Order: sequence, then C-alpha cells, then structure tokens
Amino acid sequence: MFTPPDSPTWHGWVTDCTVATNTLIQSFEEGAPIAITPLYREYTDHYRVHPFYGKCAYCESKVQTTSPDYVEHFRPKMGVRDLNNRVVNVSRGGRDIPHPGYYWLSYEWQNLLPTCWKCNTWHEDYGVKLGKGNRFPVDGTYAVNPGEEATENYQLINPVIEDPAGHIVMDNLGILHANGFSVKGATVIAFFGLNVREPLVNGRKKEYENMTRKLQLAYTMANDTYKQAVLDEIKNILKGQDEYTIAARKAVADVLSSAQSIEKQIAGS
Repeated sequence: MFTPPDSPTWHGWVTDCTVATNTLIQSFEEGAPIAITPLYREYTDHYRVHPFYGKCAYCESKVQTTSPDYVEHFRPKMGVRDLNNRVVNVSRGGRDIPHPGYYWLSYEWQNLLPTCWKCNTWHEDYGVKLGKGNRFPVDGTYAVNPGEEATENYQLINPVIEDPAGHIVMDNLGILHANGFSVKGATVIAFFGLNVREPLVNGRKKEYENMTRKLQLAYTMANDTYKQAVLDEIKNILKGQDEYTIAARKAVADVLSSAQSIEKQIAGS
C-alpha cells in the first residue's frame, strides 16, 4: 500500500489538487460545465517507483513492456457504468439522471492508479469483454455527493489502500483464485481477465518457478557472500520491484512450508 512521500514537490501537487477539486465541486453545484485538467497526470512521477515500480496496479505486468501507461481513476471521474457496462442512473433533485461520475475525486491520489491499456480499457480479448473503462460495480447505493463514497460497498480492489492478498491467492500454475469467499477477489479476476490473458498466467508461473529456484539456491549455497547476494535479490523482488509479486510470495510460502515439513519429519524419525 502507498505511503505518500514527504517532499515539497508532493505537498505542492496535493495543494494544487485541493484547489482544483474545490473548483470542480463549486462548478457542479452551480450547474456549470465540469472541466477536469491533466493535473492528475503529474501523479505519475510518484507511482513509477513506489509502490508499483512501473507495473500495472491490476495485473502486475510491466506497463511499458505491454502498452503505454494510463492514469486510471479507480472511481470514474466522468460517467459511471455497472459490471455489465450499462449506464448507472442515480436520483438527484427528484429525478433520475446518469451518474455524473466521481468528479470530486479526479485529483485524489488514493483514486489514481497506474494501469496498462488492457486493464484500463473496456474491450474484447480472448472472446470475452474485459477491462475497466467507466465500469465501477457497487453492491447497493452509489455515492453521488462528496463524502458519500466512504460508505459505498464497491466490488473492486483498490491496491493503494487495500492489500490484494486479502482477496486473491495463486496456485503453483499461475492461476488466481478468490481468497476464501471474497467477492472482490472473484470480481477482479474476472473483470480484468487475469486468468484469461495467457501472458499473465504464463508470467506468474514463470516467476513462481524462478523464485523457487532462487530460494533453493540460497539454501544450498556454501559461500556466504553469494548467498547474501541472492537473499538481497529475493528481498527486492518481494518488495514488488519485479512483475507478479503475488507469484514470488507464493513461492516463498511454499518453499518455507516444505522446509518446515521436512524438518518435522526428520525430528520425528
């Protein structure tokens, strides 16, 4: 999850965003056109390093190797569609209108995510409809006024403020599964086609195998200097610097579990 940097550049940007947000809210209340500027794109300078390290926040692929990067609004800034890409209507002023979008979150850093084209865009791939577009599934009532989003029961995962590991797990073949009965986990896996897009599955499987080999190598190396170098590399990978951190963490858990099982068998023999 993301911890904001403590720098003059960051604080200056946040201040500018606050001013711009107040202008948007006032414009909407006065019935004036909503003009969202590219100010939110300056956020890219901060998320390219930590916590996403140039990866798509949803599929964990390196963005620049798959497509141009996009600044994704977790809650759509202009217009909202449901899980099936149908326009969401809300009640406002005694009448039903299309949801205007979460315009007041256009510059909110917790609502901004780096994504690849395939996750960002509603499109057809592998014979199914995938990607976000303006889709934002909510169980219950949609927020239409600033502050109401705090009680929304949304069905996606925002990795800026939530740990996806609480909702999604992986097997040793690179296939993702909902953790327990997590609705968010199941929705995200289907929503972005995380098990349908073959390069993602193959990439996770490869990372799992690579990490397993690194761990086994570290366990067997006699040279402490080389062993420490391998362990340092593993630590950096687990921080999220490479693609498919979920696969690396799965490998670590499996190797440690196997080692503990062997130790117990030896102790009991």
